[in-house]
Amino acid sequence: MTTVLLVGLSDHDAAAMEILISTNWRQKRCVLLKRTANFSLPVQNAQASQCAKVVADLGGMGRHQYSPENAARLLAFLAGRPALLLTWKNDGGWKQADLELAPGQRLEFLAAPYGSADVKAALAALDAPASAPSPAPAAAKPATTSTPTPSVSSSPSNPSAGAAVGLPAPALTAILPALGRSRFVRLVEKLPKAGVQVLHIASTELLLHPQEGWVGASMPVSALLRVLGNAEQLEQASTERLSSVVAPQIEQHITAGRGQRYMLALDVVLWDLCSHALAGRSLQLAGDAVFKLARFPNFTLLGQVGALDVQLAALCVRGEQSVAHLLRCFAGQEAAVLRFVALAVLSGLGQLQAPVLNLNSSTAGKPVKSENTRGHKERRGFLRSLLDKLF
Repeated sequence: MTTVLLVGLSDHDAAAMEILISTNWRQKRCVLLKRTANFSLPVQNAQASQCAKVVADLGGMGRHQYSPENAARLLAFLAGRPALLLTWKNDGGWKQADLELAPGQRLEFLAAPYGSADVKAALAALDAPASAPSPAPAAAKPATTSTPTPSVSSSPSNPSAGAAVGLPAPALTAILPALGRSRFVRLVEKLPKAGVQVLHIASTELLLHPQEGWVGASMPVSALLRVLGNAEQLEQASTERLSSVVAPQIEQHITAGRGQRYMLALDVVLWDLCSHALAGRSLQLAGDAVFKLARFPNFTLLGQVGALDVQLAALCVRGEQSVAHLLRCFAGQEAAVLRFVALAVLSGLGQLQAPVLNLNSSTAGKPVKSENTRGHKERRGFLRSLLDKLF
């Protein structure tokens, strides 16, 4: 039995990682060191220090940005163990850093967003025997990397890819016109393009950091929804962009509350707020798009979900799906399907791509569907195990 230490991950990422590891490697068991409230490097107990491998979220350990001091503390924490190191959207300079590794130690880096196939490939690479680097192939092929990370959407030559290469991604409000009538939805669509900002909802303020994926608040989102009562106040919401200089002071002001501070996941907050804003709206599909679910939603924290949402997530996490095909698969539940797609995109968990125009007569008329052929069996086994646990 091999033990893998999970450290610095959020609760839902740790749960997903544990499910992925346990279902693909029966001989491996996970040990969890929870992320600290102040994003610091946690102290290892005896069980954690004896783990053979490590999966660490560098941002969750307060080590997102590379520096000689951060590198020294990280390597001391790893103590020569192989590790999968997860970084946020930019890697903070870690991949380019010249780290003094122990003999036989291997480090794999993954920058968000990443999928289960990427994580699985990186974990498998940690199990590969260490070999001496060969400079000749690297010099001959400077564009190649030592650790390939397969992706469903990154290979234009993949004949099963469901998204059309080179075409602009359709806007969510283009395929679901009813959403365009919501001022709050239009505001949320602009969030990823902005930096640190304050979201004003009535007398409540939330500090948003879209790039790092967190929200600072003085109350949990469930309490905020009770305060709002109806969606009208959401429609009057506004944002105020902040500079990196004043953001810490605003964060301290917002999260002070009654001695309570809440650091919430951005996708959870946006999912619940947008679900509140969409209540009572009738959604109808205009056109089509390819829907890709980048990460499995943390249903344990979401307040307004049902069994169908879990089924849709389990299906869509396998690969890209045509929205029109999803409606055909779940006939009679079209409103719930479109609501799931809308909330996943607005919360940042999913994205839309242009549908492919399939001119092959032998496949014309079939649902748009994407599968990574090489990794299909592995994902199928993971989903079966996950569904067995959920239902």
